[in-house]
Amino acid sequence: MTKIKVFVCGPMTPMEGQHKVLGFLENVRRGMRASAELVKAGFAPFSPFTDFLYWFVLNEGEEITEEQIKGVSLAFVEVCDCVLVLEGAEKSKGAQAEIARAGELGKKLFGSIDALKRYYRLGMEEGR
Repeated sequence: MTKIKVFVCGPMTPMEGQHKVLGFLENVRRGMRASAELVKAGFAPFSPFTDFLYWFVLNEGEEITEEQIKGVSLAFVEVCDCVLVLEGAEKSKGAQAEIARAGELGKKLFGSIDALKRYYRLGMEEGR
């Protein structure tokens, strides 16, 4: 059985009122937690909340640009079945670009894991 591919969309950059470092870590924690919940529920999430790990393996003098990272995310929006939109996504320029691209492609957006699970469970029962 093919797993349903879910793009996890939400803010990483600290929002207004969040501490610069702690806000980033909290946002990544929330995104990774949602991704783990999706795995546990049987979905196949793509989580851009792991993108920061690329910087840990770069050699001296190498770089990955923000534009390159955003391009990777948008490429995965194109191949996902749907998008899970986390709280705060409306305040993130990157998340808004991902949501816009998903809309252009007619991808279904979900505001919660429960809603996503209900939709696909119902779809499986109906042979969708």
